[in-house]
Amino acid sequence: NTEGANLYAKWNPIVYSVVYNANGGSSAPAPNAAAYDVEFVIPSAEPVRAGYSFLGWALSPSAGTTDFITGQSVTNLTINNGATINLYAIWLPNTNTTYKVEHYQENLTGGYTLYQTTTQIGTTAAIGVAIYKTYQGFVSNTTYPSSLSSGIIIGNGSLILRVYYDRISYLISFNTN
Repeated sequence: NTEGANLYAKWNPIVYSVVYNANGGSSAPAPNAAAYDVEFVIPSAEPVRAGYSFLGWALSPSAGTTDFITGQSVTNLTINNGATINLYAIWLPNTNTTYKVEHYQENLTGGYTLYQTTTQIGTTAAIGVAIYKTYQGFVSNTTYPSSLSSGIIIGNGSLILRVYYDRISYLISFNTN
């Protein structure tokens, strides 16, 4: 018989995990446990990605803006006990990413020799375009099969474009009379 007995409710907190995904980068913070109605702080450790600046964290890997920043206090990311919440790094492409352009000049035997390498600057993930130079006695050969005059700028600076220049030749004939 429970008549006259005092009954008490016992509540278990909603707990969940927060996982940080570097989203193309590396060195994301370690996951952390969280509980509903209990604040936690987004770790101050930031992931890294060559050619990009870290902006913050979002709930979607393709988000254009951040939902959270490092050091921010956060609560109640889910009401589902045992859930895993993924936060994805959001990146801004750097506008000062370097890439190389190799300039090849036709030699006297018909082949091509690397004459000069220049460095150009562009935005990571944008299309980099080689800037042709003017060399006395040479003309740009934009149709040479090994030419690579544009390409996607890679954040680590590894894009190398190749442009070719043909030697200007003249036919001189002598009249011996």
